[in-house]
Amino acid sequence: MTKLSIQPTASVVVPGPLPLLMHMGCDEVTITYRSGGNEGVCLQSPEHGVQQLAGFNVAVGDFIGVDDILELTQAQVDLSDVANYITSVVTNGSTTLYFDKTGHGLQGVPFAVLQGVSTSVAQLVADGGMKYQPDAITVTPAFDTPLTLRAAGLETVALGNIEPGIGPQVINGFDPTNACILELANILNDTLARPDLSDIANYITVTNTGGNTILSLDPTGHGLAGTAFAVLQGVTLTLSQLLADNALAFDPTKVTVGVGWGNVNFAYRFEGAETALLPGSASKLGAWQLSNFSLTNGDAINVQHILWNANLMPPMASIGNYFSTVQSGANTQVWFNAAGTGHGGILEAVLLNTSVSMAQLVANSAITYGVQGVPLEQNPVEMVMGCTKNTITYRDEGNQGVCLQSPQNGVQQLANFNPAAGDFIGVDDILEKTLAHDDLSDVAQYITSQAVNGGTMLYVDQTGQGLQGTPFAFLQGVTTTVAQLVADGGMVYEPDQVAIAPTFDTPFTIRPGGLETVLVGQLQNGVGPEQISGFALGAGDNLELANILNKTLALPNLSDIAQFITATDSGGNTILSVDVTGHGLAGTPFAVLEGTSLTLSQLLAGHALSYDPTPTWVPAPLGSAFQFRSQGGEGAVLQNVTAHATAATLAGFSLAAGDGISVKDILSAASIQADLTNIGNYFSTVETGGNTQIWFDPHGSGHGGTLEATLLNTSVTMNDLLSHSALQLT
Repeated sequence: MTKLSIQPTASVVVPGPLPLLMHMGCDEVTITYRSGGNEGVCLQSPEHGVQQLAGFNVAVGDFIGVDDILELTQAQVDLSDVANYITSVVTNGSTTLYFDKTGHGLQGVPFAVLQGVSTSVAQLVADGGMKYQPDAITVTPAFDTPLTLRAAGLETVALGNIEPGIGPQVINGFDPTNACILELANILNDTLARPDLSDIANYITVTNTGGNTILSLDPTGHGLAGTAFAVLQGVTLTLSQLLADNALAFDPTKVTVGVGWGNVNFAYRFEGAETALLPGSASKLGAWQLSNFSLTNGDAINVQHILWNANLMPPMASIGNYFSTVQSGANTQVWFNAAGTGHGGILEAVLLNTSVSMAQLVANSAITYGVQGVPLEQNPVEMVMGCTKNTITYRDEGNQGVCLQSPQNGVQQLANFNPAAGDFIGVDDILEKTLAHDDLSDVAQYITSQAVNGGTMLYVDQTGQGLQGTPFAFLQGVTTTVAQLVADGGMVYEPDQVAIAPTFDTPFTIRPGGLETVLVGQLQNGVGPEQISGFALGAGDNLELANILNKTLALPNLSDIAQFITATDSGGNTILSVDVTGHGLAGTPFAVLEGTSLTLSQLLAGHALSYDPTPTWVPAPLGSAFQFRSQGGEGAVLQNVTAHATAATLAGFSLAAGDGISVKDILSAASIQADLTNIGNYFSTVETGGNTQIWFDPHGSGHGGTLEATLLNTSVTMNDLLSHSALQLT
């Protein structure tokens, strides 16, 4: 019998979808989606630049993630209102996406280009090509400035330090069930509250007033009403509810606390990372008793004042020659000997219930003195903003700077200033509009000093002639000079980016430090262009063209700038001109960059031109077509239609973009005093063929009359115009 042989057949494999692949955006390289699809790119926030995306195909599951784009907005998670924040423009078969953080639906900052793909934001959302999955974020608001939490939740509010005279932080939209959290580090850092919040009721109280929740702090830990530091608007909660919902958190940061002459007992906070600053030698008052000290928790002792009083400044490597420890029962005594013998002297502090050696204190950086020779992390530079309403006292540990305000705010009183300990004053705001060099080599032309009552008064002369100008700061108890301050590092100038609005036909010189934005003014008939000296590519100098381009159709991303702006060379100077028609003609000169020859391409490549549109009102001529600019925020002023004129036609009108219509001239011509409560008696709308007509009846019948304007390809009612504040009477 023949044996039957059966050969196996080849198996057929049906390919399935590839597993999901996620990328982080990177604007330095083009990201190409894989051909198999099911790939996402999480785009970075717009300030990182424009991400180029190739091979994007939503039909095979590709998508873009806009988590970082929308994270600080009020956008809904389901992207139902995404058009308020993200818009798109199709150019040459590709789609550029723009972000408007205000939520007005304007064409804001470009952040991504889908190469070779023509689509819209609405289509992307409908096809699943755009996704928003909010991450948990932390925001740091300013006290007394209302904050609204995003609808998506997952938001931690890092509350700031309580400041005298400044009200509590007002917070809207707080919902504990939406993973909203209040971070209390700055509130509780100087208390003995526990990080696990087990004793929080001793420090924080919660009361309800008018449907709002008010949180207050008692730093003594006695559970008193204390000082209000936060108001949760429109929500009624108890402390127990906030704790149960994990809506409160306390992640302590490093702090330095002065022990104080009148208090010889000091308790370290339980969470650690605290430094006790001893105020000076304890020879007359007895040793300070320090409890709860813990090396493992990062606690430390600052002996800076003890060394200063002894006129000592030893390197950290020899600190053991001056300080020593002695074990006494369960305690550790810390002794100081100014002779440097390494033992005995004056008993300065007792660490209660702690056994630790000097070698351990040094090895763990637990004995510090906040000057040269100490690692920076033990005494980081602290910056304080000037406030002329209060005297600012420099901290004893030094290495502190105060950024002084401009002179018109008054004279800043500064106490305990010590350049030898690394203290300094920042004169950025004092010199920002002068031609002073940032190395302070010519500072004597602008800042002078005078010894007054044992202190030093500082003056600024904006003209740079070295005169005794306007006083702006007083160093209490310190006699010095400007030259000495500069030599000791006690005066620092690091120019910030500033914006200057010069006058047309008045020569203007940019400061040597650069970082200066010139807000070029509006063109004026018979007035020459702005003459600018010292303009330099690569120094952060910039021309802001809002006043030049506001009434044109130029795009804010400057992609069509060559149609409006031309740059020509004349005798080694660069002349910039504008053609408001957008035809790329020579146009009208508006700026001359003296002593530099640059092309438009060079200016663009050097990020030396910018256009951040501002709201603007433009007359709409009778009988003519008027085009609203694509970036929105534009108002058309209607003219009164007479017997021999016809209504204006308005194209590109958008409520979402913030466009508006003013009827003030029509009312004025008819001698009618109207307001927004009765304006509907005089103006009405009629929709016809996809357009909206605006009619005016001076008799107040609420319909008919004279056709004043037609909004092309726009369907809008009078109620729409009024509810969006798009109809203006002024």
